[in-house]
Amino acid sequence: MIDKKKIVWAIISFCIAVGSIFLVINQSKTFKAEVLISSMLAMDLKWLIPAVASMLGFIWFEGLAIIRIAKALGVNRELKNGMVYSAADVCFSAITPSASGGQPASAYFMMKDGMKGSAIAITLLLNLIMYSAALLSVGGLTFLLFHKILFQLSMKFKILFLIGFGIICVLTFVFYMLLHKDKLIYRICNTFICFFEKLNIIKDGNTKREKLKCSLKQYRECAKFIAEDKSVLLHSYLLNVLQRLSQLCVPFFIFMACGKGSFMALRAMVIQCFVAVGSNSVPIPGAMGVADYMMLDGFTNLLGNAEAVNMELICRGITFYGCVIAGGVITMAGYILRMKRQRKNQPFF
Repeated sequence: MIDKKKIVWAIISFCIAVGSIFLVINQSKTFKAEVLISSMLAMDLKWLIPAVASMLGFIWFEGLAIIRIAKALGVNRELKNGMVYSAADVCFSAITPSASGGQPASAYFMMKDGMKGSAIAITLLLNLIMYSAALLSVGGLTFLLFHKILFQLSMKFKILFLIGFGIICVLTFVFYMLLHKDKLIYRICNTFICFFEKLNIIKDGNTKREKLKCSLKQYRECAKFIAEDKSVLLHSYLLNVLQRLSQLCVPFFIFMACGKGSFMALRAMVIQCFVAVGSNSVPIPGAMGVADYMMLDGFTNLLGNAEAVNMELICRGITFYGCVIAGGVITMAGYILRMKRQRKNQPFF
């Protein structure tokens, strides 16, 4: 489960996280750590508790979605299993480029729980598709309803949002093509493989073709599964929407906890949605740096520079860093419990 590449990327991610925090702090000449701490201590618990619960909801709802899809495949798993699968995804997605390590980490625990490879592939694939669809629909609806807020932000913010939205649209279209036009996709990809073979960029084209056929086979199985049970498509989509909304609610509750009022809290929630879309514009682990910049830029427009730094650190600290830490703790707990059960020759959970 743990290899040198993961360790290297964990170190790189930690350095990026520290660097991002220092860059945010340096944006304000009047920043004082004691002011930040006093602001955190003065937060209203009746709003802070829902903020933390919403952060955990990001893990909770993904776990529910995974369990729902697996159940439709005839694999019954308890919610605590789903929490480990989701937590592993959240944790390893945050420390690998383009979130590439999240699904393999989830697959590791699923495999150890006895799930077949085909069931794992369909479960994770469908959940990934619904995750992109949920972000696209929530981001698109937010833009339609609150585009005036986006237009008030900086040009860099708007460019990052447009790039991120474009990437999500392309991914959604590609997923659709893979599910319904896999033969066309194979012909297109094979053309590129042949072209790069002639340029000696690809040495073993047959290996690439076999991998491509294997991937497309998984998409065909997923498409067949969806055709046989369309209800799972709707359920997993709604759970992914709830997962996305739970993250967007965190800034709302934080602003309320800090006494900013519902008007500013709603605008902060909208900005968080735009940040979630725009952060897809770069393949940096956890979109660190980019998401921090966009959130700070949005909050500065809302609050002014000095106060925006404190609010960005608090909101980003809970929505992302807090979620990653919680995911890491749940993943480690699941791994340790598994090892203890295996030593006793007992089934996990």
